[in-house]
Amino acid sequence: MSGMAFDRMYVSESGVKGHEKLDAVMSKVKSTTSDANLKGVAQAAHPLVKAHLKVSRDMVAKMSGGSMNSGRWATKICQMIKPGPGTQVRSPAFL
Repeated sequence: MSGMAFDRMYVSESGVKGHEKLDAVMSKVKSTTSDANLKGVAQAAHPLVKAHLKVSRDMVAKMSGGSMNSGRWATKICQMIKPGPGTQVRSPAFL
């Protein structure tokens, strides 16, 4: 497997399925933990996980529709991520 087929599989497995699992874990932690620190981390991180899940799903849909060429999505996703304090998640221009 190579090219766009590999890209789609990677984003589907790592991006979508991975974030779906993390979303479920965050929801469970927020509702069941008695540890205030752990609950605080889950509450702070859960919106970011949900945003990444949406972006991953949108990327798979766009990649499956053939509107993106191989390699372009990687450049766009890297442009979205700006590490540091106050980082905000932005939707890429191709979505």
